[in-house]
Amino acid sequence: MKNILLFTLLLCCVTLRSQTYSIYPIPQKTTMNGNSIEMTREVNLIKEPGINEMISNRIQEVLTNAGINFTISDVFTDDKTNILIGINGSKGTADNYTSDHSLSKDVFTVTSNKFDPYLLQINKNHNKGDILILGDNSGSAYYGLATLEQILEQADNNHLSTATFEDYAHTQYRGIVEGFYGHPYSVESRLSLLDYCKRYKMNMFVYGPKADPYHAGKWREDYPSTLTDQQRYMGLITQDDLRSLAAKAKACNVDFVWSIHPALEGGGINFSNLDPGIEDIIHKFDALYKLGIRHFGVSIDDMNGHPYNQSELADKTQTKLYEKFNKTGVTEDDKVGPLLFVPTQYALNYGTGTLSAFKNIHKDVVVAFTGYDCFSNIRGSACDRMADLIGRNPVMWWNNPVNDDYDEFLYMHGLTARWSIEDKSPVSSLQGLILNPMNQGQASKIALFGAADYSWNPSKFNESDNWEASLASIVKEPELQDALKTFINIVSAYTTHDTRTPEGEKFAPLYTAFQSSYSKGNVPDAAELINEMKKANAACKLLASLKESENQEYNLFYEDIKSWLAKVESMTDIVVKSISFMKNDAGLSAWTDFAEIQAKAQKIHTDSAFLLSVFEGKGTSTYEVFKEVQPTPKYLDPFVDFLADKIKDYAPQLPDRSREMEIITNIYNLSGVSIETNDMTLLSGLNTVTLKPEEYVGIYFNAIKEVAVEFLPTNLTSTLSTEYSMNGKEWSTFIPDHSIAQEMAYFRIKNKSKSTHAIPINEISFRMPASESSIPINVTTNMGTYQTYNIKNVIDGNYATKFWSDKAQKAGEYIQLDFGSSAARYQTTLHFTEGDTPTGEAQIQFSDDTQSWTTISTFTSSDISDKLYTCNANGRFARYVRLYLQSVGGGDWFQLAEFEVTGARITPVAEDNEGNPVALLDDCSLSSGYKGKGEGHIIYRFIENIAINEIQIFHNSMFTSASAKPTIMIYSNGKWIAKGELDAPCTSVPVSDLKNISQLKISWNKDNIPVLYEIMPIGEPYVEEVSPPTGILSETSSSNASIFIEGNYVRIESRILIERIIITDLSGQKIKDINVNQNSIEIPIHEKQVLIVNAYLNNNKTVTAKVAR
Repeated sequence: MKNILLFTLLLCCVTLRSQTYSIYPIPQKTTMNGNSIEMTREVNLIKEPGINEMISNRIQEVLTNAGINFTISDVFTDDKTNILIGINGSKGTADNYTSDHSLSKDVFTVTSNKFDPYLLQINKNHNKGDILILGDNSGSAYYGLATLEQILEQADNNHLSTATFEDYAHTQYRGIVEGFYGHPYSVESRLSLLDYCKRYKMNMFVYGPKADPYHAGKWREDYPSTLTDQQRYMGLITQDDLRSLAAKAKACNVDFVWSIHPALEGGGINFSNLDPGIEDIIHKFDALYKLGIRHFGVSIDDMNGHPYNQSELADKTQTKLYEKFNKTGVTEDDKVGPLLFVPTQYALNYGTGTLSAFKNIHKDVVVAFTGYDCFSNIRGSACDRMADLIGRNPVMWWNNPVNDDYDEFLYMHGLTARWSIEDKSPVSSLQGLILNPMNQGQASKIALFGAADYSWNPSKFNESDNWEASLASIVKEPELQDALKTFINIVSAYTTHDTRTPEGEKFAPLYTAFQSSYSKGNVPDAAELINEMKKANAACKLLASLKESENQEYNLFYEDIKSWLAKVESMTDIVVKSISFMKNDAGLSAWTDFAEIQAKAQKIHTDSAFLLSVFEGKGTSTYEVFKEVQPTPKYLDPFVDFLADKIKDYAPQLPDRSREMEIITNIYNLSGVSIETNDMTLLSGLNTVTLKPEEYVGIYFNAIKEVAVEFLPTNLTSTLSTEYSMNGKEWSTFIPDHSIAQEMAYFRIKNKSKSTHAIPINEISFRMPASESSIPINVTTNMGTYQTYNIKNVIDGNYATKFWSDKAQKAGEYIQLDFGSSAARYQTTLHFTEGDTPTGEAQIQFSDDTQSWTTISTFTSSDISDKLYTCNANGRFARYVRLYLQSVGGGDWFQLAEFEVTGARITPVAEDNEGNPVALLDDCSLSSGYKGKGEGHIIYRFIENIAINEIQIFHNSMFTSASAKPTIMIYSNGKWIAKGELDAPCTSVPVSDLKNISQLKISWNKDNIPVLYEIMPIGEPYVEEVSPPTGILSETSSSNASIFIEGNYVRIESRILIERIIITDLSGQKIKDINVNQNSIEIPIHEKQVLIVNAYLNNNKTVTAKVAR
């Protein structure tokens, strides 16, 4: 029994140490020999004399990275693992070893589609094992070292399974072409990509970013020696940068091909007289040769026309290159390689008329094409066709996963998620495969990993297995790999069938199920959905930690994906918190949760963290625009919009703050006085009022405004006092002058004499300028941008600049202004240009939350006069104003010079310690807050017509215990009084013991800066007590109705038929709702209280009054 157990244990150990290696690219032939060696931590390295410096450095790197020391020797040893590296046919130690041990060398037999062969074997021919690497005389042993590197990483406690690898590449050229439009890669990213090529057996890096002016446009000029930060940001590089790239590429066994584009911009080569242009090209190549570059290319893709003699350009350039640089006696390292040429008809669908001439050019010229179209699948018949046309097998410049056509998308779903490989068997006419990746080089490594695998061994390429393995090539830690997989699985991938799918396909049913089951008051459980969103959110947070990693590769990768990462993190957070908030329905007690959700939802399409810098144009005409990244446009984006709309039903409700003007008085049963608002504000019906001593009547503007009061006759000002106030409690006497505007929140006429006086006029007019242009804090659009015609141009105050979209108008497109807080809006003016006006119906819309929109005006291009369209909102409050394209009727693009909205000259009630206005603290919104900078304070002025009993301060702040919390002070009866600290999210400050409260001050230090959302005073209506307090609130432009108290009755009289009466208390609770249809009515009121009475007249007017019983 013991023997059986021992045998079983030994068998398990042998099995464990004989597992198949996971090597990428997948080798052509791997034979596991069923044994293992225990590799010593110091090895005996035997190198044949023909092994060059590059390979010597690589073996040293592989061993050092694995923590293995080595000594170099010419003889075998039994006390160390022997590593032999040599050249097939050399008759050296490694080559003879194959004969001595009867190893097959068939891998070196020359056949078609067989490049860079090597033989690698791990065996037990000596006591501590031998590792043999044999390459050909071109240096292919280098690729055996890439395999050895991965083997050593998979060693089981120094144990290696014995195996034989007989391996070679199916294609000659494998790698990258940085040939896209947009941001060129940084030097650091290119260096990282060269290391990646080294590891996964890629051997070509073509440099040709369309935004490099020294590649296209200024191609005749030398690269600069120094750059400004802005030039560096725009993707320019120096001579030293190129020198370091060339050296790095050489060390990585990669051909760094510097490609020139002499025909993309003005000043291009003259195809009618090629020789001078070719001389210019060779001169430029010579300057680059001196920097260490030994491989060159010429691209004439995307130029205008198809010159008939472009093959001559390729032929002569190749010949000139060899004549200049490959002279007799030049060392192999200093010789230049074959020219890489990209013709104008680089896609078969672009025509083939110029291609047959390439049969007759220099045999070494390598010709690249993109397939049957600019964006293509790999199709064997297309490669065969191109080979027939040009007389040589082409290299495929595969526009995959390039995203310069959809910059806002990130393609990380694998090599074939966007474009596929149609042929199941290897394509024999494919000379090479170079990927044109995304603008995000590190994120492109997933596709590059696939391309390296496919181009090396297409017969064993497996899409799904390759994608899974590719993640580990970017992040090593399992938890990071899981996070990356989770992130990629939720975002959108581009396919040939639908440019918006697949996007998190497994999540779509979860979104749909929630939406179909949801109703107000019935929030589905959604446990699986919430768990998946939490998982995705945690994955984003973990990947965001790469920003601070000590691994530079991780830093570079984070920079590539950070905008998409931030948006997915925000959206998944919105989903989790929205559903939880709606299910709990916590109301005002959880207002900070709601504020956070709302703030995130409102910024989901405008947050600068989700904006991507994009370069448009080419060469010297490159310019920058910004686009919103689109990780999840098909499923998650609409679902987030759905939740943002529904969560409003659960919004915490702040007490209402009326924005309407109000009559103030201390006259009991005042009637006949009303407020009318048209072009100016009128306080009417005054000639019915007689003021006893200390009685007054006036108007509360419900904001601090610049008000010009009409000139009043001396028979009024000589007997009565005219006064203004900021808070309704502290008054200043003045003589009105209609030519001078005075800041005020209140105006009144008061009898300060000891006699009774009638008011000798019927009305007083007030002018409140509404022509001041409101300055938005931001402007956004969902339209694309043409060249440098940025959206910011519509708010720069310059009518000579403009915004210009980059494609035909679409219904649903908009330009949106954000003013930071809700305020009265008046005239909206759109300044158009000569062309590209709305092709269908356009609308001016207002909103406070970007979810619910009110249409103010609808217009078409026929309503535009002298390039202007205007409409007036008559003081409607809004934070956001947008121009919205409701429908379209043509293919025009869109242009707009300026977007202006005027507002009343309202002075915010709060300002900071530098005197800057703070406009968010009385907007009745918990969706946006104010945060100061450094140590400071805000002072808030109370203008409400109430006697304040309590002050509620809504804030969403994180305070450190190491420093004092913000302090609160109240200004009462001319003195500042301390009232404690800012603490709970809704800090309540009781002030019933104080009188004549006019200001609040919150002060903070630099360590505990609060985020303030709302300051809400709570109290009873304020009236200077002379007679029983009463007040009337009016919203009508007519004075045809009177509302007053008679004993226990509210009496309403009107010359116009009264249709309906609604009476509510101050909280809005309905007390009476009566259909009247007569000219007067008395309604009994049994309790003493303040009431709001609304009388609806049949002339579509409403009279509203606040009365006290």
